[in-house]
Amino acid sequence: MRSFIWATDLLGFMAVTSVSWALTTAGSGVGASPTVMLASAAALVGSGQLTGLHRSRWPIGSFDESTALASTALVATAALGLGAASLDEGPTLGRLAFVGLGTLVLMGFMRVLVRRRTDQTSRRSGSPAKSVIVFGAGTGGELAIRAMLRDVDSPYRPAAILDDDPTKHRLRIDGVPVVGGRRELQNAIDITGAETIIIAVPSANGSMISELFDLAHAHRLEVRVLPSANDLFGRQVRIADIRELRESDLLGRHRIETDINSIAGYLSGRRVLITGAGGSIGSELSRQVHRYGPSKLFLLDRDESALHAVQLSIHGRAMLDSDELVLADIREPSRLREVFESTKPDVVFHAAALKHLPLLERYPSEALQTNVQATVHLLAVSMTSGVSNFINVSS
Repeated sequence: MRSFIWATDLLGFMAVTSVSWALTTAGSGVGASPTVMLASAAALVGSGQLTGLHRSRWPIGSFDESTALASTALVATAALGLGAASLDEGPTLGRLAFVGLGTLVLMGFMRVLVRRRTDQTSRRSGSPAKSVIVFGAGTGGELAIRAMLRDVDSPYRPAAILDDDPTKHRLRIDGVPVVGGRRELQNAIDITGAETIIIAVPSANGSMISELFDLAHAHRLEVRVLPSANDLFGRQVRIADIRELRESDLLGRHRIETDINSIAGYLSGRRVLITGAGGSIGSELSRQVHRYGPSKLFLLDRDESALHAVQLSIHGRAMLDSDELVLADIREPSRLREVFESTKPDVVFHAAALKHLPLLERYPSEALQTNVQATVHLLAVSMTSGVSNFINVSS
């Protein structure tokens, strides 16, 4: 396809040059000389390479290619004028203007035809796709629509666009019309038969996404979203980026990965106590904290088997005979005070909790005693014992 376009560019430029010379020498019987035609070909080939137009640098019909197209036509026309002048062909501004504009129109028209044919072929040859409504006629919506139309395996076919900006209500993006704002959602569903809406607004906050989700849910639509602008980080949208809604999208916040190196400074050389040290989170936390050299690390849990497992994972042996292991129940205030008097911790990581929701819903009093009242007791004894840092860990 690229070779075909390159050939049509060359033939078109030479044809326009011949017509220009023929028109300006009408009645004289003199047309464009072979030398001028050769100069025309050399000018186009050289300028096409110089600007990158014929080196497949940009997608066909893109803005960057359009800029290169204009530059190529200008450079080729100027080179032709210089060549003709050196051969005393008498180039006039009218001739050169005709050649430049005619070449630009022909090359641009050919690219429009090629791109349209490519798009239509892609849409016809792709796997069966379901109609979707796209919310957002901005850059995100435009990129999402083009990704869906270009990908022959796309499971989505954009059928309509919604946008709350009235100035965009007459737009079409690659043939897909903007049919109104969110109030016209039912009308868009009736027109397209869509069962899915894609929220294509990378800058949308949690409040906006929540409102659109509620609206879509009321119309029994599946909801898909594009990643945030930060997640896209300037790259092109792909079909794989269109995903299901997550809790973080509705909350407007994303998970934060803790950098444990940033807290190593207040762990090294200090006395650290970890509650729930035998649990899934507590055991990993115990292993991580141990790497930063606390002067003393105390592992507290009410499950002796769990304490055995975590000590084994840290030291490769577990004799259960060291004072770093503390067998205690944090629901007993008096026992907590004994532990703090003997361990005198500077830093406390509180990871002890009951976490299996279905079971806790059956026994809510147990959840209250461990997750709420025991935490209050632990906070109180930490304050009276001079603990400098108390970190509550929760899943």
